[in-house]
Amino acid sequence: MKELSDNTTIPRIMIVDDNPSNISLITRILKLHGYDHIMPITDSSEVMDQFKKWQPDIILLDLLMPKFNGIDVLAQINCIKNKQYLPVIMITADDNMDNRVKALKMGANDYISKPFDAQELIARIENLIIMKKSMDQALATETAFLQAQIKPHFLFNTLNTISSFCDTDPERASALIDNLASYLRQSFDFKSTELAVPFEREMLLISSFMDIQKARFGDRIQFAFSNTAGNQFLLPPLCVQPLIENAIIHGLKKHERISVSLNVSEETNCVSITVKDDGPGINPARLKGILLRSENKGIGLWNIDTRLKKLYGKGLDIKSDETSGTEIHFVIPKGQT
Repeated sequence: MKELSDNTTIPRIMIVDDNPSNISLITRILKLHGYDHIMPITDSSEVMDQFKKWQPDIILLDLLMPKFNGIDVLAQINCIKNKQYLPVIMITADDNMDNRVKALKMGANDYISKPFDAQELIARIENLIIMKKSMDQALATETAFLQAQIKPHFLFNTLNTISSFCDTDPERASALIDNLASYLRQSFDFKSTELAVPFEREMLLISSFMDIQKARFGDRIQFAFSNTAGNQFLLPPLCVQPLIENAIIHGLKKHERISVSLNVSEETNCVSITVKDDGPGINPARLKGILLRSENKGIGLWNIDTRLKKLYGKGLDIKSDETSGTEIHFVIPKGQT
């Protein structure tokens, strides 16, 4: 893919306008300025299908169109994509200020009036691209930082477990050192600032973590895993392993044994991921505030929920009671996997 001078990948720009001549004009302007990844759409009823397939980085959207107007399209987009990470510029000949204000309230980031100046259009596009890049980089940097957070008690307990095997089972100790090295290598990977990684990578972290936990707790932990979606779909890094870790840590505080399951399945429009345990559950009062930042520290449920909402518009779904354990579920929409 062609690169800009600042090494930023050229964004995918979707143009939605029922007038082919307007699309032709905008396309020529964009290509003259180096933007050649363009998806033109003249039928607004096709926007959602193309949106899911093409995943644009920015949308130029006409306000007044038949079938679905710009406001209708915005409403549909906001159902599946967090508007903060999808810049939208309304392009309109409508002088009605109420319509413009409504568009901004619905999630449009900017608007430009027809007939428009080419330089002004490019300037507005570039400003929003810079904003989107900054937001994406901030989220990626936050994720990389979180990956480098190792809880001291986990590290100390793991080293003690390895030490206990050094004399009685040196081969087991050696294998655990390899698992710990793998876990630390992935957790300390500051260079990894991808917003999404293959599920296979998350499973490597889970596998290393579970080998360590089973060595420490033995048959006090039971772990079941099922996957019908494969390992190559994308998801935010470090969003499954912490759920499993939380289930084990909190479960063994009150129960002698804990069973945890991870189920990954392919649905019609998404990949569904569920972590379930038979631990002590969460009392209703705490459950209401568990996704608030004040309730969590480090790599907690709040952080995972926040990242999922920023990327996909929907976070964690938590069901729990004090008699049957906890179930945490989230989905990765297809087209974003």
